[in-house]
Amino acid sequence: ARLVDYVAQQAETLDRFANAPVSAAIFACTGAAYLVDPAEEARQTEAIEAARGYPFVTAASAVADAVAALGAKRVGLISPYGDDLHAAALDYWDKRDLRPVAIERIAGKTESFHPIYATPASQAEQAMDALPDIDLDCILFLGTGLPTLPVIAGRSSEALPVLSPNMCLMWRAVLAATGTPPTRENLLSWVTGHPHWLGRFQEWTAA
Repeated sequence: ARLVDYVAQQAETLDRFANAPVSAAIFACTGAAYLVDPAEEARQTEAIEAARGYPFVTAASAVADAVAALGAKRVGLISPYGDDLHAAALDYWDKRDLRPVAIERIAGKTESFHPIYATPASQAEQAMDALPDIDLDCILFLGTGLPTLPVIAGRSSEALPVLSPNMCLMWRAVLAATGTPPTRENLLSWVTGHPHWLGRFQEWTAA
């Protein structure tokens, strides 16, 4: 109910920015998208953009754009969700023609205030390492609350792209705000961290 309510309040929530000079707005919650049909998600996005006059990017649509930009067909998926939301996520992505060839699930700490937010990055990396040794076009983490930036930073020099909803969302939001079309090249510049964030992240973690 909470996730569905997030989607229902998208347009109203944007009112709180009043007359701020917004170039693009983002919705950073993949889980909410899985409880709404992709066609309805697209309709709401179009209605918000028409009413506001600026791009509105959801985390789920950003992930779809990233997978399309890579031309990825063989996706290794890592899911931090409980059974119900995991099943809804697979159904959502199936409707968007994303059918992972390998899936690894992360068991969150159910005693914590939120299982995903309490999951350490080391557990996310262990799940990635547990994917079967098969040919993949990319690895995709689900869950905007899952800490994945250390994992992506550690694998940034490898040939296999590692995506997260947050990374895809930041990439897509900057493109939307600047009127730049999505391409494989500008996506990979975000995934590898060059020139966007890797140096600053390494300085921050070393401090």
